[in-house]
This record gives sequence, C-alpha cells and structure tokens, in this order.
Amino acid sequence: MPALDIIPEVPVMIIGGGPAGMTAAIQLHRQGIGAVLFEKDELGGLMNQAGWIENYPGFPAGIKGGHLARIFHDQLSRFPIDVRNEEISTLDYEPETRRFSARSSRGRLSAAHVVVASGTKPMALPVPASLDPDVLSRVFYDWRKIPEQGRSRVAVVGAGDIALDYALSLSSNHEVIILCRGEKSRALPGLQKRVREARSIELLFQSKINEALPGTARPLRLSGKRAGNNFIWDADFVLCAAGRQAAKDFYSPRLKHMERELIAAESLFPVGDAKNGIRRQIGIAVGDGLACALTIAGISPRSEDESHGEND
Repeated sequence: MPALDIIPEVPVMIIGGGPAGMTAAIQLHRQGIGAVLFEKDELGGLMNQAGWIENYPGFPAGIKGGHLARIFHDQLSRFPIDVRNEEISTLDYEPETRRFSARSSRGRLSAAHVVVASGTKPMALPVPASLDPDVLSRVFYDWRKIPEQGRSRVAVVGAGDIALDYALSLSSNHEVIILCRGEKSRALPGLQKRVREARSIELLFQSKINEALPGTARPLRLSGKRAGNNFIWDADFVLCAAGRQAAKDFYSPRLKHMERELIAAESLFPVGDAKNGIRRQIGIAVGDGLACALTIAGISPRSEDESHGEND
C-alpha cells in the first residue's frame, strides 16, 4: 500500500517579504499565531531599490530605501518567525478541506490562511522579442544590477515615480536619458524638480522605443519615435521602469477563479503592492499587513462597536 502524502500544516502562510509581509508576520506572532514567511529574493522587496524615501513617518530627513529595508529586517529578526528563502511555484486551494496548498522548491505546505504579499513584477521592455543575446544581457529591471564599468550611458524607459527615482540613483555615476512616452511625467513634482536640476539626466518626452539592436558607437542602438519623428539613441544599458503589475504567477487556475470568493471569506489576503495598483506606498503596505493579521486573529473593524453593544 503506497505511503500517504502527508503535507505539513501551518496556520498562516505569507508569500513575500516586503513591508506588508514582514509587518503581517510580526503582528501574527504578537497575536500568538504561527506563520511561515516565504521570500524568494531579499527581504524588503522594492524598498531595496528605492533611492530615497521621504514620506515614511519617523524619518524627518528621509531615508535610503536599502537602509529602511534593513531596519524592517532587523525588527523581524527579533522574533522567532519561520522565514524561508524559497520561491512559491504554485498556490492552490482545496474546497473539500478548506485549506491552501503551496509548493516551493523544497516541498509542500498547507495553511488555512494565506497572505499574498508578493508585490509586483516589472512589465517587459516593449520591443520585439527576437533580441540579440548581447542586447538582452544589457536590459535591466533593477538599477542596482547595472555593471559599474566607468561612466556609462543608461536609457531609462518610463517616467513615473519609480523611473525618476532610479534615474536619480544612477545619475551620480552614469549619464542618464529618460524616455517618456507621454507629453509629461506622472511622477511627483519633487522628483521632477530634482531630475530637472540633475546635470547628468536628460528627460525626453513623446519618446517611444521600437527596436533595440547591437550598436557601433555604444553597445546598444535604440531606434524609435520622438514627437512623431524617427530618432536613434545610443546607450550602454537599458533600464526598464515602464510600469508594474501584481506578481501572482504562482496562482493555480482554480485559485484565480476563486480569488474574490476567498478574499470575501477572509481566507486569502492580497496586501501591499499585490493589491493596490499604482498606490505603491510603504505606509499603505504596512497598514495592509497589520489589518490582515488582526483579521486573521479575529479582530475586525466592528469588534469594538459590537462588544459595546453587548454591554449596553
């Protein structure tokens, strides 16, 4: 008789170790609820890539994203929380058992509640897929991974908050060109002002890349349109920051179909950037992490009002 496939069980699984995931893990521990936190890369999420954060309370002068991520990590480390450096490849839900099942590179785990704090993934560079391998090797989605090989020319695709923040982070060591498809940037006025004042950054509006090929003057030759006219940009690297979307590739087809139902049943909790669209703010993510942990612990927004009603 074959052995039964016994899947270890935990009360809560948290997928993603950004600000929302770490906050949820800390609060669940304080509530006496066991949780396992999965993070495939480094704890902190996109905080690690943020050049400067100036709207998170407690830091009047602002703080580097990497420094704030380390502070979050240090606080998480004070608690005996099970943190696993693993990638969840599949998350499914079994209606019969009312439990979630997750598969990682090291096995499977089951839980009654799942916090999806997986953040976002960048949208791909909008150019033909048949790129030369050398061109592909020069397209990046994380500014920190651009090689330091002297003063390079970097084309940043996108002109939102993230794109301008990345450009400012690169500008101390590189020449940066920001390619914006629209007639103006949607970034915060303060970021736009800093970009305008930076001598090594050029912001080009109504600019769209159509093709990326090996170059001669520089390793890359980017061709496209600017204000309706053909244009060519020579660059060493391309940094794509032209939008992000929720990272939920690990959802099974059944879970995709049942997501809304499970959220309404307070079993599945997308939090932080995984649910908030363009409202990607650390403060919102922290609030989401706290709120979902309290809900899992049975503390709803109406709990106090209901208890008062019982006592009256």
